[in-house]
Amino acid sequence: MSQFGIFGREVDADTTATHEKLLAKRQPIPPEEMDYPKHIFKALEALREPRRTYIGASSLGYGLKCARQLWYRQRRDYDMEGRVLRLLDHGNSEEDRLIRDMRKAGIQVTGEQLEYKVGKLIGHIDALVVDPVHGLENLEVKTSNKKRYIDLVEAFKGGDKGKHKKALEGWRIHNAQMQLAMGALKLKSTLYVLICKDNDELHFERVPFDKAFFAELVAFVETVSHWQDDTLPARAVELPDQFGVCMWCPAFDECWDNKIDFNW
Repeated sequence: MSQFGIFGREVDADTTATHEKLLAKRQPIPPEEMDYPKHIFKALEALREPRRTYIGASSLGYGLKCARQLWYRQRRDYDMEGRVLRLLDHGNSEEDRLIRDMRKAGIQVTGEQLEYKVGKLIGHIDALVVDPVHGLENLEVKTSNKKRYIDLVEAFKGGDKGKHKKALEGWRIHNAQMQLAMGALKLKSTLYVLICKDNDELHFERVPFDKAFFAELVAFVETVSHWQDDTLPARAVELPDQFGVCMWCPAFDECWDNKIDFNW
């Protein structure tokens, strides 16, 4: 196996060696157990890359919704189902596909994933775009289901912000990633691309650098870097999922001491 993980992301030598050992131990699937989805998902779970040991730009956004969730994500290695891992990889595949299509259209897209640092945070950008008017820009590619896609596109066009609240909450996490990248790489704008997974519609939105938000994020990174293992940050809510914070949190049971039986 190469130095790149199963999802095309660069991994260290130890992780590569672990993957090779797991692959070497694979046994043929008995005919009576030909449940292909089960075995595919199981293989993805076995080859899952380990939890990052640094503050990542993609995870920092969770802390904007709930600092405690980010604290747990930094200190726990939560298992993920193979189906979910494959779903996440779909986003990576769409990034590569979109970049190929942009180049076919004559749009200059340069470089592969590039790394940047903000204090103790490490982030990566999908690529850089050379726009004839706006110059060098960060490229950020995200996928979405049709409902979220429509809500966010309508919000971009000036629609009712209250109606599109959930979509905009997800957007704030994306925007945090973009602002960190722009601030670290001294870029003035990001070309944000939203892909609808249901019908392959594309929406391009140019996002300007927000100096004030970047400063807020830099301060938050500094705060996160000084968190102690024995000191939990406060929850963002007083009741589970009061503002849609808890539903997808992997630390839900531990955070609420397994005392909440919440019917989502």
